[in-house]
Amino acid sequence: MEIRRFVEKHRLTKFRFNPHFPVNSLLITRGLVAAEMAGVSQRYIETVLAAMWEDGLKMDDPAVVVATLAKAGLDGEKLVARTQDDDVKQKLVANTQAAVERGVFGIPTFFIGAEMFFGKERLGQVEEELLRKAA
Repeated sequence: MEIRRFVEKHRLTKFRFNPHFPVNSLLITRGLVAAEMAGVSQRYIETVLAAMWEDGLKMDDPAVVVATLAKAGLDGEKLVARTQDDDVKQKLVANTQAAVERGVFGIPTFFIGAEMFFGKERLGQVEEELLRKAA
């Protein structure tokens, strides 16, 4: 019910609950680290989120991830291969440790300065805080 309300409020007309959920997100999370290193993180994020929450794809299947990234004009083979490299793995470990040290305990978590906001239901508060900081 909460998801339905959120989808309706934000007019997320393409959203559909992924039939493969829950998926093991390690591959696509490492993929994001590899995409950041390659300078294509924004397109990667948009592609993976659409595949997961609009197209209902099985995003823990390497072949599906490669094909999805390639369809979006990314080098899917290379990005998925990089998920096995030690520098990518270590960067994800370091990112995770930094998040834990900052107090993150789940997703989505947003920080505006030192203020932490947890959960998509806090997006209104995030907007208010950004406006307050901008004033």
